[in-house]
Amino acid sequence: MARFQRKPNAAPKPIPKPTNTHPRSQSNPASHTSHVNPNRTYATALNDKSPQNSESKGTSILKSVVLDATDLIATSDMRNAILVKVRDVHLILNINNVLRKEGFYDFHCKYIGGMWLWIEFGNSDSCQKLQSNKEMSWYFTHMKPVTQSFRVDERVVWIEIDGLPLCAWTPQAYKKIASRWGEPLFVDEDSHDNIAMGRVCIRTRIRSQITEVCKVEIHGQSHNVRIKEFAGWVPDIEVMDTCSRKNSEVDNSDNGEDCPSDNDVQDEEEGEIRDANVLHEELCRDITVLSESRFSGHKAVFSGPTGVVVMYSQTLFGVETEKPLIGFDMGGTSTDVSRYAGSYE
Repeated sequence: MARFQRKPNAAPKPIPKPTNTHPRSQSNPASHTSHVNPNRTYATALNDKSPQNSESKGTSILKSVVLDATDLIATSDMRNAILVKVRDVHLILNINNVLRKEGFYDFHCKYIGGMWLWIEFGNSDSCQKLQSNKEMSWYFTHMKPVTQSFRVDERVVWIEIDGLPLCAWTPQAYKKIASRWGEPLFVDEDSHDNIAMGRVCIRTRIRSQITEVCKVEIHGQSHNVRIKEFAGWVPDIEVMDTCSRKNSEVDNSDNGEDCPSDNDVQDEEEGEIRDANVLHEELCRDITVLSESRFSGHKAVFSGPTGVVVMYSQTLFGVETEKPLIGFDMGGTSTDVSRYAGSYE
């Protein structure tokens, strides 16, 4: 075996002691070369999981997209279209009936978000007629032309509320919690779903997706409740209009079948306070959206004691305060008194 003689060092240099316990750290960061990563080890290189990559993931970089004229809606000639903001969310589903009631027939409505609708007519004269119709102020708060700079100012979305104790699994509790993020519109009360999780449709100006934890206090105890947005509200205007037309075909004549007989009127004494269960059944049965051909006095939504309850409960009741309301409806032959405190009694 060949051996080679090493030359001994004349004066070996002493090895400095490390200043800390980390084997790879050094006291002077400037002593590292620019092409060496001191935090990169054999294990990270083998798994391709360098700390440098993880730091870059933490920095959010917005992607940039440029849209040209071919990608945009041509708004130069939109004289036959208009953007309207409805006063009530229920008008969105009934917008076709409302416009036909006002004498408009050649139109098409599209939901564009929030409380806004895109209404396009067959000609510009009908669009001008809509804008000059003073009756439209009962239905719309704003009417704007179609422009490139228009943006929807709010959203209608569904949120889930999870984490409440059993005593708070009520629509009133879900609506009160949801009111912190927007105006509650609907509460999903499907008995087939999980009753421990509330689902509320709200009208909100929050543009980002809602995912938060809310502190709810019940009988002096605090509970962390999870609030999560899971879907947007998308009304199917055409389906509702088709159903309304089919109902009109079935009952296209006012033959007075629903009119109370003289015997029924005599059975009820004037000023008699009606049973709460009977009132609730009438509310669920009688309150429907009618087309123009089916409309008559005794079928009017705001006619009679049940209509009065619906009217002031939907317009005057405050979800946050939950202050009970008393309705007093005095007519020529009778007086009806009702109470509303969040639910029909």
